[in-house]
Amino acid sequence: MEEFKKKWLTFVREMNEKGIPIPFIRDPVHKIGSVSLTLVVISAALVIIGIVGKVGLDLKIDVEQALQFFYGCSALYFGRGLTAKGGATIDGATTSTKTETKTSASD
Repeated sequence: MEEFKKKWLTFVREMNEKGIPIPFIRDPVHKIGSVSLTLVVISAALVIIGIVGKVGLDLKIDVEQALQFFYGCSALYFGRGLTAKGGATIDGATTSTKTETKTSASD
């Protein structure tokens, strides 16, 4: 049992250091892998498979739940643009007005 525990801890430590490579779909704007865009594509595929499954095949994918998952993923992907492009932020100010000018106070 101790040998298994040592092997398991070594495996976990290596995975924490290296990470687990997961392929993401590249965002066309930022040119990097995007988790939210990957979720949109996966959820859209589930909706399409669910609709095709209702017509001819019996795939047992609930289209209503797949659509709700798609709506949530789409809101995540498109909603992040509100702060990334200088739009509204949580506190209501725009990111372009948040630039502070440093003035030297001489007393």
